[in-house]
Amino acid sequence: MSNKKAFSLIELLVVLVLLNLFLLSFIQLGERVWGKALSLSCRSNMRQLGMAFYLYRIDNLGRLPHTDRDSDEGQNNCWFDRLDLFLGESRLNTIKQCPAWDGYNSLGDTADRHSIKMNGGLCPKDRLPETLDDLKKGNFYWPRLQRISQLSRTVLLLDGRTDEPFDRYTGTRKKSPYKDVSNRHNQGANLLFVDGSCVAVNAWDLGLSSEDNGWEYSGGYVWEPYGK
Repeated sequence: MSNKKAFSLIELLVVLVLLNLFLLSFIQLGERVWGKALSLSCRSNMRQLGMAFYLYRIDNLGRLPHTDRDSDEGQNNCWFDRLDLFLGESRLNTIKQCPAWDGYNSLGDTADRHSIKMNGGLCPKDRLPETLDDLKKGNFYWPRLQRISQLSRTVLLLDGRTDEPFDRYTGTRKKSPYKDVSNRHNQGANLLFVDGSCVAVNAWDLGLSSEDNGWEYSGGYVWEPYGK
């Protein structure tokens, strides 16, 4: 005679329920860990871009590259292109994109889409031109670092919106740049400041917009350093 007792149906159901709860918790934990890793990788990319900005302004008399206009060298030479010289060729495309973004096609091309954007408030169109060449270009000037007083609070780069039509922009809008920040990292975003520091910000604390992209408030950061 065997003394082993078989599991009842209720006991089996309890075990299955507990197992499902464990698996669900394990999956959710894995997603949080993976999301955290992607956020850290994104900040690492932004810091590399910050160093490229630093090298760029050394070579350009303290000026920053433009957010979205053509440069003296020709069309499509905004910050996204002008920093290439200071980044090298290794992983060039991936450094300029957020690792949590999945917008690459089968060939590894971005199809002119941009997940990291430059703060458009740094390049307001209505500011007076600095040179005759600026005047010819329609007042699209290149911002000067010495005119930015709060370097550690002025936003330079950010996790940008990739829903149409914002996906193709290399910069944010000028009057309300924070509305173009994407809540990509567990409802948060990474911000790189002009001084090279980078932080992760919880978008819910800054007023998540009804569009699930962009913030309702500036969060106390400097988005338009020259005034409105």
